[in-house]
Amino acid sequence: MIGPSVAAACTQEKEDDDGAAEALARYKMVDARLRRLCEKKPSGKLNVPQAVHEQWLQVGTLPAMNCGLY
Repeated sequence: MIGPSVAAACTQEKEDDDGAAEALARYKMVDARLRRLCEKKPSGKLNVPQAVHEQWLQVGTLPAMNCGLY
């Protein structure tokens, strides 16, 4: 038989896994949105200023850009 503390730990671990999965899904969603916004279109058009596009190319990771979208 599983004791209450073990059951509580298992429940907490499941919630942590769910939270991590949700955070990863949110990160991927915001990263995709940022990529669509900052990438240069086939026509050469940019939806952001050139400086932002260049920063996005150099950094390439969402947390490092500190853009406030998440």
